[in-house]
Amino acid sequence: MAVKRKPALKKKTNRRKKSKIYIPADKMLGLCLVIVAVCTVLLLVNTLLESGVRKDPSVEKTAPKSVAAPVKPVSPPAVPVSPVKPSAAVPEKKAVPDPESAAPSGKSIKPKPQPQVQPQTPPSGHSSDIPEIPSAAAHAKLVFVFDDAGQNLNHLEKFVSLPFPVTVAVLPKLAHSKESADRIRASGKEVMLHQPMQAVNLNVNPGPGAVTPDMPLAQIEAVLRANIEEIGPVSGINNHEGSLICENESRIGAVMQTVSDMGIYFLDSRTTSQTRVPQAAMSLGLSYYERNIFLDNTKNRTEIIGEIMKGLSIANRNGAVIMIGHVWSADILPAVLMEMYPLLANKGYTFSTVSGSGAKITP
Repeated sequence: MAVKRKPALKKKTNRRKKSKIYIPADKMLGLCLVIVAVCTVLLLVNTLLESGVRKDPSVEKTAPKSVAAPVKPVSPPAVPVSPVKPSAAVPEKKAVPDPESAAPSGKSIKPKPQPQVQPQTPPSGHSSDIPEIPSAAAHAKLVFVFDDAGQNLNHLEKFVSLPFPVTVAVLPKLAHSKESADRIRASGKEVMLHQPMQAVNLNVNPGPGAVTPDMPLAQIEAVLRANIEEIGPVSGINNHEGSLICENESRIGAVMQTVSDMGIYFLDSRTTSQTRVPQAAMSLGLSYYERNIFLDNTKNRTEIIGEIMKGLSIANRNGAVIMIGHVWSADILPAVLMEMYPLLANKGYTFSTVSGSGAKITP
């Protein structure tokens, strides 16, 4: 009997050993699932923590940029705001922060230059049709010449009353020629003889005391001397009409030689693009002046202002400009000049007569 029991005991011990290996398998599976879940949770937590750490430096990096944007326009209030609210810099960065952050400070700065421009505008009576006047280059000189004096003393008075130096050219042998010249001199302005000369259009009558194409050179000299004696003393002469004479080198040369002999200047009004004044001056070795701008080809305010603006460009380029207007524009030209005078003076322009302009041309 004892022999039969021993094998049974061995079988039982064998079964117990097998249960230690296979029975906890379900528990191990559950444990593994728990471990996997815990690892997953830890991985997610770690990922979130890392993403949070990365976001913090980005905010710190954008914060200085948001601070720097308002500092560029030197806006003191913007400096303390961005450090207090660093998160506000993030949307500004997404929406291109530099222009947006600079906009508020830019608006506060833009009004500051405006008061600097406003004092340059005329005090009262200023019209918006006067454009912005450029600053003068090296005190550029503006020379205003007014032709055709001698016909109307009331018109003349508006020009001699201008508060800056001008030159007025007087026609000879008219009812008010001598008195006009006297009034101009009494006002301290410069007087010229406005010498009539024949135009290419022979139907145009240049008026009394004119130089005509049929005159011998000696007679041209005699006419000039008689007219200067009537109007004089004068600082110089310029031509009234005269395109035909100015295109003839010998005749305009006779005019220039007579003027030079009398110690006064000649101003070419340039009534023709074919003028031979430069050639006559070169052949005779004489100096002369020439007109750059006609102000009142039309008695239109806008066009007159436009011509003055063109003259400013010439003055800034050459140092001086000679602009010719006419006494018969008394109803518009003096008023425009009075309105623009303070603007021009504030911009550094100086006003001169022909003889003081330094614009003499020497061949």
